[in-house]
Amino acid sequence: MSTSKVISLLKDGEDDLNRKLKRGENILPGEEAVLKRLTFWKYFVIVLHKIQMFEKKNMDALKEDLKVLFHSVSPIKSSLHSGTQAVVTNQKHRKMVGFEYLVNQKLLASTPPST
Repeated sequence: MSTSKVISLLKDGEDDLNRKLKRGENILPGEEAVLKRLTFWKYFVIVLHKIQMFEKKNMDALKEDLKVLFHSVSPIKSSLHSGTQAVVTNQKHRKMVGFEYLVNQKLLASTPPST
């Protein structure tokens, strides 16, 4: 998957949740936590892409993206309680740590079509 496609998908998810907020709809704490993480990952991918395509003219934009990236860490830390906690039934079986199952499924990449 191309970098631009990844950024586009992250932006779409972020925009969907932001639209809900702007319309005044109540969003669940899990959705707010997902929004914070989508923003973080979008800027993380953007920064990595700009570093990979390093050009001097992009340095100011890279610095701004890094600022957003660093500022988004604190809200993520404050929303850690929104995720599910690990449940250990025995040493061999653990419940997946993260958000609710449906939220985790939405965040996972879709399965590529078989050829």
